[in-house]
Amino acid sequence: DTMFEMVVDFSDPQRIGFELAFVDFWLQRDDDQRSRDQLKMAAETLLRGCEYHYTKSVQRVSRAAGIIPPDSRNAFVQSAHNLMHIDSREDYERHIQQMHQQWNINPWLSWWTRPEIARMIFDSQRTMPAERAALLPNTTNAEESMHAKIYSI
Repeated sequence: DTMFEMVVDFSDPQRIGFELAFVDFWLQRDDDQRSRDQLKMAAETLLRGCEYHYTKSVQRVSRAAGIIPPDSRNAFVQSAHNLMHIDSREDYERHIQQMHQQWNINPWLSWWTRPEIARMIFDSQRTMPAERAALLPNTTNAEESMHAKIYSI
């Protein structure tokens, strides 16, 4: 399965298409005995989210004066960045609550913390083993992603 690991943006069609293709690929093979549900769960562990896309989203929201007051822009950016690197689920949930209390970011934060998105970008929610994620680039930049895949072979 690890040959299918990749970095993706956070497009639902891209993620869903990958998962469906992965499941279909293995169901057509005689040498794999996993069920459709097992394959779907396996597919969910193969995608890493693009940190560049997340960071750009953070920057866009931080510049929206109606959402993030200019005097707390840096604090918001740092808080959103920290969210990626929190290890425990409890600390992650606590951090999300603090962000909700400090800023009016419910639609934005709710989207990023959806389980199918969060597991691709936030360490505490990641289903891909950390050692596997570390082998992948953190961006969807095609050239960097392909080089990482080639060098891993």
